[in-house]
Amino acid sequence: MVKQSIFAILVILTLNSFSFSQVIGVVKNSRNDKPIEGVSIFINRSTLATQSMADGSFELPAPPAGFVDILLVKNGFAHYKSSMRIESGKAYTLTLSLTPEKKSKSSSVSSIEDNL
Repeated sequence: MVKQSIFAILVILTLNSFSFSQVIGVVKNSRNDKPIEGVSIFINRSTLATQSMADGSFELPAPPAGFVDILLVKNGFAHYKSSMRIESGKAYTLTLSLTPEKKSKSSSVSSIEDNL
């Protein structure tokens, strides 16, 4: 009976140590609040990455516990970086905004003739 109780406690402790975190969220345009598709979302110093869907939603399953930097990259938008603390076994829901980059009115393209 004692052996069965000890085994049951070890199984429960083992299962609890494998609880994973989850980060889900949505990425929106800061100017018009519309969702942004195709944003690359990374956890710094890890191999964990994903892309936002057509509705701006994303999911990062099982991010590492501890302090992490979340990075967002999309052409035409300023890069985004935010730090957060991830606790093992907890779920996080984020709403993140990207700011469109300002378009340059003048072009600095030079031709071959300009360089002769």
